[in-house]
Amino acid sequence: EIVGPIEGLIYHLPSFLKIEFEAIESGQYHSVAKDKNGMIYSWGRNRFGQLGQGCEYVEAKIPFPV
Repeated sequence: EIVGPIEGLIYHLPSFLKIEFEAIESGQYHSVAKDKNGMIYSWGRNRFGQLGQGCEYVEAKIPFPV
């Protein structure tokens, strides 16, 4: 678990991911994060391609590298 940009807000991620994020930003239905190595991840709804994964209408339920 990590502390998010809003003080006291905690995000719980599946433990198998083993990703250590240093920054997270969230929209209404999607999130983007940067890990400690500078890699960018996104997850959530992708109705308009906001996840940056090259396709629309595909929802990501776990963080996926961009």
